[in-house]
Amino acid sequence: MLVNLLDNSFQYTALGSSRVTLEASNPEPGLLELRVRDEGPAISPAARAHLFDAHLPDEHTPGSGRAEGSNRLALAFCRRAIQAHGGWLWVEDNHPKGVAFCLRLPVRLHGPLFSGS
Repeated sequence: MLVNLLDNSFQYTALGSSRVTLEASNPEPGLLELRVRDEGPAISPAARAHLFDAHLPDEHTPGSGRAEGSNRLALAFCRRAIQAHGGWLWVEDNHPKGVAFCLRLPVRLHGPLFSGS
């Protein structure tokens, strides 16, 4: 999931003149939050409504070339995989330019990572 989000940000960020950053935080006990920030083109609110859809509805409103790019299937996969692990994925503005893909995942605070034999 993280590789897909980073790849998306690098794809839309101009080489040499912009940057992509990865931030990690613990907003509350039991949650990990990651933000992939880039300085590429913005995504309009209208386009965000369908950003994580595997396909566009017939009546879609074009918002930006970025939102309609070939990475739509990868973003749909990311959201479904994160949701399958009990998490959330959304996109925000990255002021002054670009976007931030944000995800939250529940984490185990203590105890073994794996159980069984």
